[in-house]
Amino acid sequence: MLKTQSTSGGVDKQTEHIIQVLAILQDGRMSFLDLILKVMDPSEGQFAMYRDHMYGNPSDLTPGKLEKLLDLICNDPRSQV
Repeated sequence: MLKTQSTSGGVDKQTEHIIQVLAILQDGRMSFLDLILKVMDPSEGQFAMYRDHMYGNPSDLTPGKLEKLLDLICNDPRSQV
């Protein structure tokens, strides 16, 4: 398994967990986008809590995770057509 070093010299646990999740998706013949599309589908009620967390709290002035994701996509030169 790929290990990523954090700035403190230890293993970056979040990255390790993400690698494990991506391996599970690959084993199930699913892509990262398959996961996102399924979770974001409003007809999938069991994932509502995850959708709510992606949008963030409207009363909070800090950007939600979805806003951060869209910023990353828009700022990537490959997204420019």
